[in-house]
Amino acid sequence: MIEEDVQAFDAVMRAYGMPRLTKEETATRAQAIQTLAMATMDMIKHAGGSPAYFLDVGGGASPDRVAKAFHLVLSNPNLRAILVNIFAGINRCDWVARGVVHACGEMSINVPFVVRLAGTNVEAGRRIIADTGIPIISADTLADAAQKAVAACQEANELAATTT
Repeated sequence: MIEEDVQAFDAVMRAYGMPRLTKEETATRAQAIQTLAMATMDMIKHAGGSPAYFLDVGGGASPDRVAKAFHLVLSNPNLRAILVNIFAGINRCDWVARGVVHACGEMSINVPFVVRLAGTNVEAGRRIIADTGIPIISADTLADAAQKAVAACQEANELAATTT
């Protein structure tokens, strides 16, 4: 963990009124976020997929920030599926869900889209996504999300192969 990462994480924590942590506590929390990213990619690989891109929207991500992140990800023409894995501590699942819905309303998503929410305001976030009617595949665990993303991607690839 580099000093810049620790300082950035500390700044986010303070911006959201979180208690001041020691340098070691801040480094541990920042490392946990990086670990979640690696675990997500590892789980996709374990499920038979090949993660190609990773985007972390960061702590305290507003719905607008989440929507902007989706614009960035969806601009890639080689995108085959999206897996959103949120473990909300600093973020709130309802904020992330609003961002997901906002992005879906603004752009056409033509790839399988899996969302796993856990943590702060998880039930509100799940309700927001479920009530939209958008074809989002929900998952309860990271393993479930990875398996669903890989299976949906393979199904979409097979369908595309039969229609060409």
